[in-house]
Amino acid sequence: MMMSSSLWSQEKPIRVGVKLGFPNIVGANSEYVLPVAGNKLAPTLDFSTLKLDRFIDPDQASFRYLGGGLNYYFFKEGKGPYGHLGYGSFKFDLVTMEDEFEGRTATSSIDDSFNSLMMKVGAKWGKGFYFRPEVGLALSGIPDSLDKRYVFRDGSSATEKVELGTEMPKAWLFNIGFGVAF
Repeated sequence: MMMSSSLWSQEKPIRVGVKLGFPNIVGANSEYVLPVAGNKLAPTLDFSTLKLDRFIDPDQASFRYLGGGLNYYFFKEGKGPYGHLGYGSFKFDLVTMEDEFEGRTATSSIDDSFNSLMMKVGAKWGKGFYFRPEVGLALSGIPDSLDKRYVFRDGSSATEKVELGTEMPKAWLFNIGFGVAF
């Protein structure tokens, strides 16, 4: 098999698509299979930004996720099973205009962000159109609680810790992706 040094040495090295799951919830994904390491190494970028106020209680709610890393395809050039090592940045903003804390009315907010090193395994199936499941672990950075700040009408404030509990996946990552390669 002859190796080419061209940027287009592999058929359809550019992939763009959508991922659904955690941490992406729903977001965009891109990947470029580099013409190095036998066309098995691919940098990736994930991006999600969601307005959540339609789905949960706060008056204003948003979630943002930005992740990047490298996929290494184990057996074939840019397809089949792969391992992923990456880094993700999460940001939550929640505001409730009329909230109660210790019997007083306040505006409450959670404005928190955290980062995590991530390891995943996955597989890319398909050529022009593809399907990609992934599972993995967040190795650091996902907190057990977030700080909720209350500002009262008289200008005073208070803070409490909100435990994330078992309802939010703390370390497990899982998603499915769909996209197009060219």
